Amino acid sequence: MFALVMVSLLPLPGAATAAPVVEIQLPNAQFGNLNQNDVDACKDASGQSFSCGAVAVVNSFAFLQRRYPQVYDESLIPDLNSNHLIDYDELKEAAQEVA
Repeated sequence: MFALVMVSLLPLPGAATAAPVVEIQLPNAQFGNLNQNDVDACKDASGQSFSCGAVAVVNSFAFLQRRYPQVYDESLIPDLNSNHLIDYDELKEAAQEVA
């Protein structure tokens, strides 16, 4: 009964409590382009790919590393071939590690 009274004292959502809608456009080219079908850790026993969080994380890491190089340098996706670029094979290796 006491909890019911406490809940009833909360303000009701409405125009006065609604937050403004903010839309942000991020440059797609800065994200990674790793395909989950290319990552063995994303496949089930029959070889079918399913929703793979590791691929999503690594593609997001690529964005952070490209967008903020002064912060992340090459610490999120290691530069295995020392060319200072994020290569597809490096994305795959990072996803295997994350998975």
